[in-house]
Amino acid sequence: MNRLNIREMIKALVSFKAPTPQDVLLPQGTFMAEYVVDGRVKRVKGKNAVTTVGKNHILDVTFGNATPVTQVDPWYIGLINNSPTPTLLVGDTLASHSGWSEFASYSGNRKAWTDADASSGVKASSSVSTFTLSADGTIYGIFIASVATGTSGILWSEGAFESPITLSNGSDLKVTYSLGF
Repeated sequence: MNRLNIREMIKALVSFKAPTPQDVLLPQGTFMAEYVVDGRVKRVKGKNAVTTVGKNHILDVTFGNATPVTQVDPWYIGLINNSPTPTLLVGDTLASHSGWSEFASYSGNRKAWTDADASSGVKASSSVSTFTLSADGTIYGIFIASVATGTSGILWSEGAFESPITLSNGSDLKVTYSLGF
């Protein structure tokens, strides 16, 4: 190597800038639940972890796959039961999540996540998803899935509320979700 090549290499190494937190592409979801207890409106927040199958899905849709992958629209919000004490794992799938069970005591199926167009790196709810409980229960958190019922779809993410929510039969739980990088 001559001196010019070494100088150029040193210059390139010295001028290298490590990525800042804003440069890192890390999907992060947040959600908000609103409900009424004793005539008072309560709000609880939560953050989610994107599962491995969720990350794989976004990569395959965005950058392709040997077999073309279809974009999911809409995604659905489901509720996580507080009993037994849930354990959320990045390796969970919709068909296999032994650390938690779905809370399904509400009218209808999982609620569609109606999302707005992305803005400033965030994709948020354009409307509220309302779950009307058909039995008393305690809800630990939410999950986002590609199907309204069953276990054959993609489990995008799962997350816990700041604290579990205990509701009675007939109560409404209103949920919004946003996703950003």
